[in-house]
Amino acid sequence: METDYRKAVVAEVKAALSVYIDASRRLDKLLNNREKNYARIQCKTPRYGAYSGKGNSAPDWIAEGLAAIDVMDQEIREIVSTLPDLFFQARALIDNDRLSLAMQLLLVHKYINGHTFKRISEKTDYNVDHLRRLHGRALAILAGID
Repeated sequence: METDYRKAVVAEVKAALSVYIDASRRLDKLLNNREKNYARIQCKTPRYGAYSGKGNSAPDWIAEGLAAIDVMDQEIREIVSTLPDLFFQARALIDNDRLSLAMQLLLVHKYINGHTFKRISEKTDYNVDHLRRLHGRALAILAGID
């Protein structure tokens, strides 16, 4: 029972730290999809080509593309407006006196920059297994169970 509690508490801390990077990744995907939709409307992709007057009428697929872009723009604005707050919330969790500087650096690389353990290992010269253990300890400390 104690182990389940520990896992749940650590999962909550991990989720709180992940909110910023998840929103940042969602923003990147939205911007990429918006760019693709806009290119389709501009007839710059071979798949859609120039409107020939046959099959789908131009106004239909243009209207659908513009509607999709409007929806994406609204979601982009919402994410952009919350991103700074999410960043500062994640930083506030990481900037904790109970964490060593190595733990703080690891959490910044992982949850602010979105790096994998392998990438962090390359940047810091720490072994990947050591980083995983350090990550677990840092989460436990933040969860107040270590």
